[in-house]
Amino acid sequence: MNILALGGSGDMGRMAVALLLESPNVTSITVTDKNYERANHFVDLVGSDKLKAVEIDVTQKKKLVELISSHDLVINTVGPYYKFATMILEAVIEAKKPYVDICDDWKPTLDLLDMGDAAKKAGITAIVGMGSSPGVTNLMAMIACSQLDTVDDLITAWGYGADQGVGKKPKYFVKPREFYGKFKGIPAIANAATMHLFYETLEEIPIYKAGKFVNIKPLTVANQLQFPGFKDTFVCHIGHPEPVTLPRVLKVNSVSNLMYLGKTVTEIVRKYTQQIINKELTLSEATMLFGEQMRKMSRDAEFFKEFIGQENIRKNFKIYISAARKREEPIDHILLYGPPGLGKTTLAYIISNEMGV
Repeated sequence: MNILALGGSGDMGRMAVALLLESPNVTSITVTDKNYERANHFVDLVGSDKLKAVEIDVTQKKKLVELISSHDLVINTVGPYYKFATMILEAVIEAKKPYVDICDDWKPTLDLLDMGDAAKKAGITAIVGMGSSPGVTNLMAMIACSQLDTVDDLITAWGYGADQGVGKKPKYFVKPREFYGKFKGIPAIANAATMHLFYETLEEIPIYKAGKFVNIKPLTVANQLQFPGFKDTFVCHIGHPEPVTLPRVLKVNSVSNLMYLGKTVTEIVRKYTQQIINKELTLSEATMLFGEQMRKMSRDAEFFKEFIGQENIRKNFKIYISAARKREEPIDHILLYGPPGLGKTTLAYIISNEMGV
């Protein structure tokens, strides 16, 4: 299998590539980046003859279609998805190749799902939102809900705390410090994941409540969650695809997605969000400033006191379900998951026989 890893030298892409290299079904992976030097640097660090680097600007559709056409499968980790998701899937459909991405924006997710008929007509399968959240969280929700007679509230949650090194790193994993070391002194690039975060705080977001979709303000504080072995966790609502996708396939009363970054970080996010809304900062500028502030704070031991007692929380993605089982009294069910979801989940198309998105 010849795989095209769009954004393969990015933070998410590097992990996906590292995991895919362990599969005997993968014969080659083309790692792309808008900057050839970055893609080639990652390829050199990994040192596998299965990898090659290619420079591509995904906004140049003709070149993108040509590149896609020479591969068996496209894995798209190019973010932020509100900018690039639909244009890339359009190129994939034109090239008639199967596709997987980790789209984590709710609006583009709905746009991608609306392209289902076009994908079916092209005879391809496109799986969107197959990372950790959404992705692993969706699979966890499906498994948990399948064991229950009725489900009242379904919450997917993501965030971080004290990092205890959960999960075994793949053989070809490249540490971020090792990858970025070469580029010291070069102007930093706005982090796509952080841009996504701020994008989802700029206007109302949908949740599924009492059997219907309603819009609420982003960063609305929710009831604290209690996970086994953890202290109460400060959480707030954020725009993610799970609330608009899971109600399509599950009979459930309410669905929401919560973020746990702690009170301190959440207030910092609020500050930058307001500056973006006031046009004091662009989204990219806020992303850069936020990233620099987080780097400084992460060197301060005081920053982590908020997460003491939350061992392993950083790499856990959570499902919280309030449900009734076998007509008994309502009880709470909680599932925890440790390792990151991206990588092995990107081969999900192998078990999917249904065409479309």
